Amino acid sequence: MSSRNEIRAEEVEGAGETDMQGLQDALNDMRAGSVVVVRGYISKESERQATDKATGAIDDSRLEVTDYHVQHGVGYGRIKERSEAMLVAIEQGEAVALPVTHGVWIDPADLPILAGGNTEGVRVTFRYDEAGVGQVEAEATVPVATMRTAFANRAGKGSRAVTVSYTLRNGNPLLAEAVAAALEGLRNPKTVDQGYEAFAKGGYWRDAGGRVNLYLRDCLRLHRIVTHEGTWKFTASAPATACRAAVERLTPKGRYRTITFEPMGDGRPRFTAISISGVSVLVDGQTEALYFAPQDEVRASVRQAAVAAAVPAPAN
Repeated sequence: MSSRNEIRAEEVEGAGETDMQGLQDALNDMRAGSVVVVRGYISKESERQATDKATGAIDDSRLEVTDYHVQHGVGYGRIKERSEAMLVAIEQGEAVALPVTHGVWIDPADLPILAGGNTEGVRVTFRYDEAGVGQVEAEATVPVATMRTAFANRAGKGSRAVTVSYTLRNGNPLLAEAVAAALEGLRNPKTVDQGYEAFAKGGYWRDAGGRVNLYLRDCLRLHRIVTHEGTWKFTASAPATACRAAVERLTPKGRYRTITFEPMGDGRPRFTAISISGVSVLVDGQTEALYFAPQDEVRASVRQAAVAAAVPAPAN
């Protein structure tokens, strides 16, 4: 079932159409640190992964649908300070065990050569699919220098899509470099003007080809529930890139989120409801009109839709 079409405004008791001014007032009245619940959210990356490049059609079965609880009104300045303090502490020796998982291109036949009887290095788990066998899992202790050269992020002759998992600890040069790179990104960020303007507390808008796009920022993720698993294409990363991303996920910056009101490529909304200060915001998938509805009624509609989806259709 596609969770994004669970709620229709006309079917929710107490729903009433609103406008930008109503949304602006709701955001400005919200207390800093309030919890915002986002139901049926679909990220831009999930949309991109599920979109056929030739036709532009979106395959609903490939979309990842997620419910979020976020704390709104947590300024990025505070998040940056807390993240920097955590990274500096690691630089100064605070113990850390960093789990890293990413894709690489490698020839499984080279695994014995990569390991080479090493007793020092990083213990790596390799997972890949073998025709007629299924998923194969192998382990090897791989020197850092070998990881840098053998773990390719582009396909080569004889290479195969392989997922690697390993843990980095203090003293590992990959970890030290990842922490340094993450700190540099915090202290000297690249700034890109995407044309957004503030219209409310934490709310921003821009005109994109005559369509007003909105998003809510200054959100810190508290809880995340995947209600529909997405199908993700295999991607490969160099160890340095993957390790930096893993380091950033350890910090508050890794939980910083922006919630996009902007519709997907086919015009349908990215969420079923966003609950703010006692009311929920709904979006009509045809006209893109905004509605406010009581939270209790929205929760009841979500439950009814879930029950209906779980009941098998009658046989013809």
